[in-house]
Amino acid sequence: MRYVFADCLLDTEGLELRRAGLPVKLRARSMQVLTYLIEHADRVVSKEELFAKLWAGRVVGDATLNSCLKEVRRAVGDSGDSQIIIRTLHGQGYRFVASLVAPATEATATPA
Repeated sequence: MRYVFADCLLDTEGLELRRAGLPVKLRARSMQVLTYLIEHADRVVSKEELFAKLWAGRVVGDATLNSCLKEVRRAVGDSGDSQIIIRTLHGQGYRFVASLVAPATEATATPA
């Protein structure tokens, strides 16, 4: 699936994030966090849900999630201060708040 937001393109099948047309490196878990938040952009996602879905059965602390969120925010041009793409709702969780735009489809020529 391809998601377009701000100046970013996330290709979940190709496991690639591009910002302003340039590839941006993300650790696998950070990519999963970004993808999960986008897929659930219609609601707030609690940190407990992120732990359960992305770290199922593993014991991790808040610092691990915070590190992933910091990496994601840096990669998409967001910050903990501006929060124009991922908003932190203290005591509730996180929400992807940027507008998602459907990517343009490439026209394919059919032989005559």
